[in-house]
Amino acid sequence: MRRPAAVPPRPARGGWPAAMLALALLAAPEAGRAEEALFELTPVQMRALAVTRMQKGDLGTTRDLARALVARDPDDFAAQLLLAQSARALGAEAEAGRAASAAWRCAATEEERYAAALIRAQVLASAGHHTRAQLWLRRAAEAAPSPATRARAIRDFKYVRLRNPWSTQFSLAVTPSDNINNGSVHDRFTIDGLPWEFALSGEARALSGVELSFGADTRYRLSQTETEATDILLRASHRTYRLSDAARAAAPDAEGSDYAYTSLAAGLGQRMLTGAPGNELVMTAWAGQNWYGGDPYGAFLRGEARLQHALSPRNRLTTSVSVEARRGDAAPEADVGLLSLGWDHAWTGGQVSLYGSYTRSSSDFSSADYSDLRFGARLAPKADWLGQTLGADPLLTLEARSRDFDSSPYSFDGRQDEELRAEVQFTFHDLDYMGFNPVVTLETARTTSNIAIYETTRTGIGLSVRSAF
Repeated sequence: MRRPAAVPPRPARGGWPAAMLALALLAAPEAGRAEEALFELTPVQMRALAVTRMQKGDLGTTRDLARALVARDPDDFAAQLLLAQSARALGAEAEAGRAASAAWRCAATEEERYAAALIRAQVLASAGHHTRAQLWLRRAAEAAPSPATRARAIRDFKYVRLRNPWSTQFSLAVTPSDNINNGSVHDRFTIDGLPWEFALSGEARALSGVELSFGADTRYRLSQTETEATDILLRASHRTYRLSDAARAAAPDAEGSDYAYTSLAAGLGQRMLTGAPGNELVMTAWAGQNWYGGDPYGAFLRGEARLQHALSPRNRLTTSVSVEARRGDAAPEADVGLLSLGWDHAWTGGQVSLYGSYTRSSSDFSSADYSDLRFGARLAPKADWLGQTLGADPLLTLEARSRDFDSSPYSFDGRQDEELRAEVQFTFHDLDYMGFNPVVTLETARTTSNIAIYETTRTGIGLSVRSAF
């Protein structure tokens, strides 16, 4: 059988011939020669033949048949898909990419969009464009016509992610709050040794408004073995605010951008598997710069180490230690050390976590010379009836925090703050777009202090998005 020639024009009458295939037929022995007979194949027959040749590994014939079909009709979805698959297998990445893109444009049903997105991702992954391939696998998951096909897209996404040296996570949140500036609940305060009360300015009191925050974490894997990996890390975050009408009336000279905070950091990380599965040591060094109100605030250098140890298949212990040097013209200079310990337990009903940390900040500035102790518990219940009742999976957090400042300009006894915080998150897994789910966060916190100016309350509700996989 000879490969088909170019597809002839559609005839005025009769069927839809797509190509002429020559079959070499042996003549009778006494004739001493071969004769050729030409047979017409319809587009449907050509597609079927292309699929058959693909299944038998005859990729060249498959591509030729697909090319002929595409030349006849560029909007032939099946032909574009076959061309993309065969060209990819033959290493013709540019042709495969063009065909996969054309298949996506031609796709008219969920099944077709799923197949087109899947082959587009495969072509990109074969060419080494893993990040773009992950985006197309998210599109495939979005268009998946069944749970099984969606599961395949997610499985392929995780496979590509493991082989992608780049990994980027974004965060975006909108959070209305009754205290965006961490202002006091009081309008007056006293100073030890003085008989008067002092009025707080509007800017020092709690101001309501909306917080807008954005963050990005990027990792590039420099090297990797079976037990170790070395990463370059980049981190950026920014939050700004929009004041409410009541806040603008209380503080006419204040702007939401006055409380904006930006942080940029670069780091180098080393990950090592230690012993049994689930045991991992992560060491990271960071250097960064912070801005407050749009102006440079301070720089920092930080080194940290975190060890995860699997006590059992359902129990994990995490310990971490970090040291940080903070310097800058606006920020108080401080040397900060932190030690933390956490325990996670998973069972059929969900997961519970207990954690605690101790921070010691040493500084010549009273506002940065303190000890900080906090304890918390986190519960993530898992139950079908709970998800059906709430329409979302909840995550509950309770935390207590104590801060002790050695000295204060307002008190002979220093400063002691106590904070209680409660938070609940609802992740709406049924509301999914390209593998992203909306998350609603409710938070309330109250801080008491021996100095009235530092007594605060804060309540907010936030909306953010989170990757489902």
